[in-house]
Amino acid sequence: FFFFFFFSHVPRLYQSLSDKEIKFKLIKLGFDALSTDAAFVLDAGAKIFAWYGSETKKLHRFRTLALAKRILSEERSGKGRVIEIEQSEDENAEGDEADFWEILTSKME
Repeated sequence: FFFFFFFSHVPRLYQSLSDKEIKFKLIKLGFDALSTDAAFVLDAGAKIFAWYGSETKKLHRFRTLALAKRILSEERSGKGRVIEIEQSEDENAEGDEADFWEILTSKME
């Protein structure tokens, strides 16, 4: 069951929205969904990514990380990990960052 759970997970992408209250919106996976002034959570099962645009406000970063940790705690029973990624101009992503881009764009093919 454990093996099946992590490998059958359908990735979900959430965007942090409001400055006044904690709100997240489930949005379609894809590179075009990302914005320099927003923060996102990509729930990929065993890996939960918190991605921050280069112009993201600290409040959105904090809330995004909190959501990622809550998913890990409540939906994964602490099994897996949260990975923070900052927007970068570097096109040669490696490791976890490469995984983020592969998962984000995998449904576009």
